[in-house]
Amino acid sequence: NNYPPPYRFTNVRLSDNGRFVLFAVEANYGWPALYLRDSQAPAPVAIVSNYFTSELSFQTAPQLSSDGRFVLYQLGGTNIYRFDTGTGTNELVTAELDQMPFINGGARDGVMTTDGNFVLFNGNSPDFTTNNATEWQLYVRDMSAGTTRLITLATNGQPGANQLPVLFSATPDLSLVTFDSTASHLVPGDSNRLSDVFVRDLASG
Repeated sequence: NNYPPPYRFTNVRLSDNGRFVLFAVEANYGWPALYLRDSQAPAPVAIVSNYFTSELSFQTAPQLSSDGRFVLYQLGGTNIYRFDTGTGTNELVTAELDQMPFINGGARDGVMTTDGNFVLFNGNSPDFTTNNATEWQLYVRDMSAGTTRLITLATNGQPGANQLPVLFSATPDLSLVTFDSTASHLVPGDSNRLSDVFVRDLASG
């Protein structure tokens, strides 16, 4: 309970084994802080702790892998990160092709698989992949391989056109992803000029 009052706790997450608790602390000044509590350790680990220089963003809700090892979070409404409690290091999710944080564009709505290995997110940087996307697209990041893949891919191999962030949902293992799009070339014969809902089978490609 060593937090400067007044404060409140939000975004509480519990690991499947009940050992780890992730929570944000919101004070009346500065930015929220993010902590991970291990019930077998004497004190919580600060994931984001500087109230005045590290802006924790809730555009990606803080998440915890099922075993409590990985923490997903976003800073400043820009880049998304995964914290590895096993190594005590932060890993960039929204990396461009040069593996550096993106400069132009944006990212939001990160969702991590239960094992923490894959992260699905909305992004509008042209340099996440070689597809040269210029509008909001849906991407998946393979954290082990260090690669990013475009999900909203059209039949001609080009990005689908989405002027707004994509609404999406996925199975826990990310094998199936459903999303909406106004693009007319994601599947053949889409001529209604309206937003439609699509399913992408990532297990088969």
